[in-house]
Amino acid sequence: MALDHARLYRVYGPAILARCRRVTGDDAAAAELLPKVFLRLQPRLGGDPAVDGPLLDATVRELAADLPGPRLLRDPGPPTPEELVQAQGRFQREVQRRTLPLVERDQRPPVLLRWLWIYAPLFVLLASSGMFLAVRDPMNPERFGGGSRNAGFELSAGQRRLTTGMTVRRGEPVRITVVPAGYPYVVLMVGPRVHQRLGPLPRDAGRIEAFPVVADEGKLRVAALFGRSPRGLPLTETSIVVNVE
Repeated sequence: MALDHARLYRVYGPAILARCRRVTGDDAAAAELLPKVFLRLQPRLGGDPAVDGPLLDATVRELAADLPGPRLLRDPGPPTPEELVQAQGRFQREVQRRTLPLVERDQRPPVLLRWLWIYAPLFVLLASSGMFLAVRDPMNPERFGGGSRNAGFELSAGQRRLTTGMTVRRGEPVRITVVPAGYPYVVLMVGPRVHQRLGPLPRDAGRIEAFPVVADEGKLRVAALFGRSPRGLPLTETSIVVNVE
């Protein structure tokens, strides 16, 4: 690994570690999550943890949702000055020495394999939904155990409700509100990545505030897949695409 990458890890490590500790509530889990967050963020880091704070918050929250076992899933940041000082000390004493080899040994799989990991589940979901649509009554999805055709989600930034074609500022947090309308399982996608999984949900679940996302690309595409089981997604799919400038 190049020297500047190691320096970048030293610069961002305490800020990321403090956020991981806030989310997981556990020192060991925070240290385990730290290199995963850094490797995901590394190509987009600008060199200043304070400026990149919203990006750190969103990525820590996204990756913490995939950790096994119980977790607090608190708001990751921004951490307090005391939390940053404690994270700095722990990072320098033990965490950097233990986790830097994991960062240095980052061996990405071949491009074809990464492509399959990202897109193959989507192809499977689309194929399964196509077979289901061939036999179900399109006018009565509830008959087959699904939810209502009113299922969907909303995007908002500040006081604005966003629709396809609208524009948000780069780095602006975008809130996601899900309306499951009877569907017990919902998967939120941001681009090709899974952003959050919800379920099983009660049949009378109302509006749900999902994890927000930070607008940091030329176009932000958010999609929601609704289904009656994790393996049966999607019975219903909807998406919103906004421009980022």
